[in-house]
Amino acid sequence: MWKLSRKTLLAGKSSLSSNTAAVTSQHRHSSVKAETAVPQIPSTADVVIIGGGSAGCHTLYHLAKRGVKAVLLERAKLTAGTTWHTAGLIWRLRPNDVDIQLLNNSRNMLKQLEEDTGCDPGWIQNGGIFIAHTEVRI
Repeated sequence: MWKLSRKTLLAGKSSLSSNTAAVTSQHRHSSVKAETAVPQIPSTADVVIIGGGSAGCHTLYHLAKRGVKAVLLERAKLTAGTTWHTAGLIWRLRPNDVDIQLLNNSRNMLKQLEEDTGCDPGWIQNGGIFIAHTEVRI
């Protein structure tokens, strides 16, 4: 799904930091064998991110753009845990302004990711519907 690496990040935009540790993954639906090489973990970092789900990858991406020396540690494959089992929904309607702002930031980042890195995140802009089940909700 996400195939971000130090080489890919650095090839994208000069604003992305060379201090970011490599992270790799395979395409889940590909019949091609997964990359099995484990990158060497740096001995120091300003930030260590535990977990390569969508939140961890998103965090690493933004830290790299800001020049932070960051390392992402994932026990298996990127986005293979909880992220893989979600529907990938990023709704516009949420209970508070902070949630709405965070979701808009994520949506904008996903739209821009391919241009910044050359990696297609598979983002599809779809609509949605909420159905009221009670009188109170109507």
